[in-house]
Amino acid sequence: MFAAVEQLRAGALVLGPDVFFNSHIEQIAALAIRHAVPTIYQYRPFVDAGGLLSYGSDETESFGR
Repeated sequence: MFAAVEQLRAGALVLGPDVFFNSHIEQIAALAIRHAVPTIYQYRPFVDAGGLLSYGSDETESFGR
């Protein structure tokens, strides 16, 4: 996926919530860094793993409410 994004010269990649993405947080963040693709994620753990930015709500806070 990241090689194709790089070949297409996309300016960035936006990933929405998905079971596959959520179960591969570290790998996706590492690939985004390796391929120099700015990537925006739904959840904070992607940023903690090295992703550029997250735009979702804080799940821990939401769960507590």
